[in-house]
Amino acid sequence: MVAPGGRALAGYPDPHAHCIPVNFESIQNTIGMASVNRLIDEIFVNDVEHLKRGGKLYQVTLTCVACLVGAYNKLYTDLKSAFEETPSYGVGPDNNAIMIAIREAAKRAKIEDPTIAEIPNVPRYIVVLRGWSRQVTDAHRRNNPDRVAQSASLSQHLAGYQTQLVDILGAVKGLEQRSDGRVEDRMTIEILQEQLGKQDIMIASMKAKDLEKDKLITRLKNANLALQGSPPRRRKRPLEDDDNEDKEEMGGGEEMVEDLLGERGVESVVQSQTLYNTASTAAAATALAPEIMIPSLPVWGLNGIQLTKLNPSNVTITTELERLAPILMQKQEQAVNAGTTLSKRALFDPINKYFIGCNEHFSSKEASKYRDAMKLIAISITNSNWSKLIVIGRKSGDGSRGDDRPMRDLVSVIKRSTLDTLKRLQTDHLGLDPGRKSRAKDGIRGLGDNARAVFNKALKGKAIVEQEEWLADKLGEGRQSGEQLSLQAAFSNSDKA
Repeated sequence: MVAPGGRALAGYPDPHAHCIPVNFESIQNTIGMASVNRLIDEIFVNDVEHLKRGGKLYQVTLTCVACLVGAYNKLYTDLKSAFEETPSYGVGPDNNAIMIAIREAAKRAKIEDPTIAEIPNVPRYIVVLRGWSRQVTDAHRRNNPDRVAQSASLSQHLAGYQTQLVDILGAVKGLEQRSDGRVEDRMTIEILQEQLGKQDIMIASMKAKDLEKDKLITRLKNANLALQGSPPRRRKRPLEDDDNEDKEEMGGGEEMVEDLLGERGVESVVQSQTLYNTASTAAAATALAPEIMIPSLPVWGLNGIQLTKLNPSNVTITTELERLAPILMQKQEQAVNAGTTLSKRALFDPINKYFIGCNEHFSSKEASKYRDAMKLIAISITNSNWSKLIVIGRKSGDGSRGDDRPMRDLVSVIKRSTLDTLKRLQTDHLGLDPGRKSRAKDGIRGLGDNARAVFNKALKGKAIVEQEEWLADKLGEGRQSGEQLSLQAAFSNSDKA
């Protein structure tokens, strides 16, 4: 009964009404409340313990600060309008002592509230202070709606109702603005959806075009392989009127290209195939005469398709020795004319004058792998088989097609010897179980990998001279020849450095 009595003596028209003082309850985030505490410390010089944080009367301090912050916007508006009406008054929102004190306290406290949007080119503490003033005022108005006492006159009741209607109209106007904003947002969303639909159509069209290009490239590659001698594809015939079964006929590469490109396309591909044959002939000439440096470049055909395709996986000991036999015969003739002999080092040593080079199916990155494989083959070939290989190469290189059984038998012996030598070296240097079957195959690429592993282990920590002596011993060369080759390799490496 004390509070209503006090309100009645104070002249409240409705002493039993529940009033809520001005507060900061509208600021619900942690960052904002921390800023409020800093603002309280900066805005007052407080030496009363009960009014400090944690004291019994701290709510009074909160209410006072909330009143100052809530009145900031209204005070700013009143001072600005008064100064504009009477400039001679000389006091406006920029030089009013109370306004300056509130702003300086907010600046020192570095107030911040993430719920309040930023305004470009306006200090952040001013934006937050104006936002808090609006929030505190709106919350106080919601918590304390205008009332009229029952004993009031009719005009007072009408005035009260008019105030309430004004507040209601303001709320309705706010709802209308939000509704208009939602309509605009909906229209924006519809426009974006329309644009996204158009983009989907464009993406689908581009994917379809890319798919057609991929199909055309695949068909051109198949036609190119057919021109190079690969098996022709099966092509379906259209159904006859009196036949319901699919009939197939064999179509060659020229027919396939003609279907794809027409007569002019066929002529272009045939010209590219001629260039490919010319490049192959040039590569063979380079192997026979190293002083004639004709680069073996890949030949490119229609739409950037490479006609020469590297395929080192098909190169085996058998195919490589059969390919090298006539070349070795030519190298032997060059050595005889120069008064020297053809060493097995010609198979793998680039320093050797009669080095055969690298198989064209091995890229420059895999050339060392090819040389390691040929080094292992050279170690495995006995001197007698080396001589036989050159002699048989002379017979196979004279253009006649005699009995090639001796070549097959000799190559078979060298292949078995190479695989046995690899297994023996793996046992000596890599710890391979002698009773275990080796997984090594006769492919040059895999043979090069296995040979490199053995050579790296066997020659690890050895000087260059010791490495060459080890290799000369494995090749069956004489002591003096091995030392000479060691010195040659050492001087060659120093020149390169």
